[in-house]
Amino acid sequence: MRTIFLVIIAMTLNVFNAFADEVNLENCINHIDIINKSAESRLEFERLEKLTEEFIKSNKITEDKEYIIPVVFHVFGTDFAGKEVNLDIIKSALNHTNNDFNGLNKDYETSDPNFDEVKSKLKIKFELAKIDPDGNPTNGVTFHDPVAGLANDNSNINAIVSNVSWDNFSYMNVFITLDLFGDGVENQSGFAYYPNNSMSNSGLARVVYNGRYLLGNTNDKFASVLTHEFGHWLNLFHTFTGGCTYPNDYVDDTPPVDKAYMGCPAINCENNPINAENFMDYNSQCYSMFTSGQIDRMKAALEFDSRKTLWQEDNLIKVGLDVNNSVDLYENDVVVFPNPVTNGEFNINNYNNNLIIDEISLYDMLGNNIASYKSVNLLKTIDVSKLESGVYVVRMNSNYGIITKKLLIQKK
Repeated sequence: MRTIFLVIIAMTLNVFNAFADEVNLENCINHIDIINKSAESRLEFERLEKLTEEFIKSNKITEDKEYIIPVVFHVFGTDFAGKEVNLDIIKSALNHTNNDFNGLNKDYETSDPNFDEVKSKLKIKFELAKIDPDGNPTNGVTFHDPVAGLANDNSNINAIVSNVSWDNFSYMNVFITLDLFGDGVENQSGFAYYPNNSMSNSGLARVVYNGRYLLGNTNDKFASVLTHEFGHWLNLFHTFTGGCTYPNDYVDDTPPVDKAYMGCPAINCENNPINAENFMDYNSQCYSMFTSGQIDRMKAALEFDSRKTLWQEDNLIKVGLDVNNSVDLYENDVVVFPNPVTNGEFNINNYNNNLIIDEISLYDMLGNNIASYKSVNLLKTIDVSKLESGVYVVRMNSNYGIITKKLLIQKK
């Protein structure tokens, strides 16, 4: 019997380049139609909504709780409309998404003051898994030959997805492709599935995203479309869901929005400002915030069967994300680039908020300390223009131990 996929929702921004903000609404699935397609779908939706309502009313929501979600990216193909998707791009995109959820994006503090009282943050970190389902070390990214249509719900695609997916109750699976629906359209940005136990049991829960719109391949505003999709994965509807007909998006503090992409700013059917900067609208050029009601709804979703297991301590230990893990499991979070160095300087990027690098030292192959840099974290540019060509060792002291990377300097 064909698995029934409850509440599927998509954001398929039909953009003409990485800086555009046109929306092709014909390609955006109406979640109400999906919910009502079968009695089973309706019952599953009602069960999730009942849990959400009860959780929010129970006062179990705590401000201090922090969630860590293990993530694996499955990359299908090497050419994304002339763009590349590699480990560094994925880390950068995931870090950008984490900043959005945690209110660390550059526009959060300067967002529309009409919504200062309701804007809020979710203490969550989507982190690449460090141990795969077989217990082997991993960087959290797998690579595959190109496949089109990974957002579709049919037997052929489902077979591919379930074969590639890692355990949905231990990992959030993100599929990167170019042609989301197999229709030859290569500028649709993303598609995501709501929490659904049937999908997770079948290994089909996923976010599907166009690699050309990851940060590094597009600007930082449009890169937040990935944040939008992760919001769907955590049971958020579009803010324009239902238009001016309640319950709209099932969130009280997001004003009704007449239709998708009204612009930023805009006035709604009730003559009030819409929350145009909300990540769950289509106004990608001004994304900056979630509301308190949306945060509560996502926290409720994290208590749902198909999401709750992900952030439990025993699962974090299993996938290598327990905070007490060895420094070896954090090696891949630190990137030295470019390597080899040809222009006289290199950068050190730290993509793990739990990992703090307080000192960097540079050694030659004879063990001589060439230079040291203290109070370093996140991004550091180091000038090596005076050094001769050769192999060097970058030694980094962190709160979890010492991380070392080899560095090749090639003078032109």
